Amino acid sequence: MVITEFTAEHIAQAQGLILAEYQVLQSKLPWMPEISAAPELDYYVANHLGVAALDGEKLLGFLCCRNPFPDAFHTTGAKGIFTPLHAHAAVQENRAKLYDYLYQAAARKWVAEGIVSHAICFYSHDRVTLEQFFWNGFGMRCIDAARENTPLVPQHADPIDCRKLPKAELHLLLEMQNRLISHLGSSPCFLSYAALSEERFLAANDDNHFFIAEVQGKPVAYLRFSKEGENFISNCGKMINISGAFCLPDFRGSGVVDQLLDFAADFWRNQGYQLVGVDCESINPTARKYWLKHFTPYTYSLVRRIDEKAAGITD
Repeated sequence: MVITEFTAEHIAQAQGLILAEYQVLQSKLPWMPEISAAPELDYYVANHLGVAALDGEKLLGFLCCRNPFPDAFHTTGAKGIFTPLHAHAAVQENRAKLYDYLYQAAARKWVAEGIVSHAICFYSHDRVTLEQFFWNGFGMRCIDAARENTPLVPQHADPIDCRKLPKAELHLLLEMQNRLISHLGSSPCFLSYAALSEERFLAANDDNHFFIAEVQGKPVAYLRFSKEGENFISNCGKMINISGAFCLPDFRGSGVVDQLLDFAADFWRNQGYQLVGVDCESINPTARKYWLKHFTPYTYSLVRRIDEKAAGITD
């Protein structure tokens, strides 16, 4: 086996590996969408940050990443990269060892470029590879989950007023959005985001769709939906994606969000969406516990932060 740079000559075989791995997911979750074409990979050739494992001319696996970005996770001050779901794949034989060699070669290249925050997305069923990256110092950070867009059975006894919020009323959610930001900054999440002004909040959500639950005419919960998600599966056109949510603490556990989710899912079902997806931070127990009651995880994203001094990076 030889580890080399990922090049255009590897793309066709790499796309075959991507589709083969997706078919494994479909065998476990048959309701996931049919996908017959793998994503384009020219981007990952152009940035020269990917590696490939070869046995002669056969591609055994590859590991690439998106272009590096500053200040990974907003406030760490670290230069980071992210490897999306389709930017890596490997054959099943000797998979753990193969990914060990791929990451060792890729990490050497990344750290040489000053990239010390590494994030990568895997299928949740791929326990062999997940465990190998745990051995390499990675920890859980994010979850992608999905469900068939079938009716829920809300547990709340009293009906709640639910509706799709017109853009003209979006400002009504600013306070709840900033309460969500405050929640994410508390233990155990410790995700630091600045509170939003009304102008920034409205501008950031111009293409999103909001549904709200109201009690006595006042919003108590909202769901934000986006037609684009976090990976090539969620962007297949059959999945509508929950990209934000908040419920006032006094109404959590009451079934309000169940009713709101059922209402919104019914709306999207009538629009032809067969699946509903959601992504959340696994380090946010409030979100994680709720979504995993109704949704099945299909990806986990792992992260590793390398000490700059150990990487030879100084101020």
